[in-house]
Amino acid sequence: MKFTELYVNGEDRTAEMRKIARIIGLDALGDRYSSLLHYQLAVSYLSGELNYHKVMREIDALERGQPTTTKQPTMFTGPLLGGLWHKHYFADGMGAMIKNLINGMNRNGLPWIEERARQVTESGEDYYLTEEDFGRIAHDAVIGNWERRSAGRQFTGEWIIYAQHEGRNYYLCLANHNDGDDRIMAQIDEICVAEFVFLMDILGNRST
Repeated sequence: MKFTELYVNGEDRTAEMRKIARIIGLDALGDRYSSLLHYQLAVSYLSGELNYHKVMREIDALERGQPTTTKQPTMFTGPLLGGLWHKHYFADGMGAMIKNLINGMNRNGLPWIEERARQVTESGEDYYLTEEDFGRIAHDAVIGNWERRSAGRQFTGEWIIYAQHEGRNYYLCLANHNDGDDRIMAQIDEICVAEFVFLMDILGNRST
């Protein structure tokens, strides 16, 4: 439990935070999660603004070394976050769904209509799209692309950022793609480095 004491507007909220850690499942990680992640997930638990179940499912899969339908964990390579790792979790809402469908279209196209066009070209026949064809195209664009992304474990989302140390994962924070590396690194510097001193070796002179 990272929070030995927590006061909000003079009110002791320590017991509440400990209870939330147990409910969410963070306690299963022992001391391998930061106060920052605890706070982020507690806020999501209390507000309902973020589906913490999806975050914890990804963390559980990382702990077990099992794949999920989101992309495989990847190490950052940039000048600020390089050496840390991130795993995608699938956020709620239409925005995440639309982003994955667009990515699927860019990656896989529309196989049904592309195959139909190839057949028509090879046959030399005249062909006009029917109402049924438009339904198939729409199905392929949405359902087909969704199923292909899932089968290929290609779903993208927001980030769970963590560090690896002595063969174990230490979970630092949640972040969005558009947060910017500077902002993410500032939070890690301010809170996580003091809790996990080995981060100094990973981050080097980037951390102060």
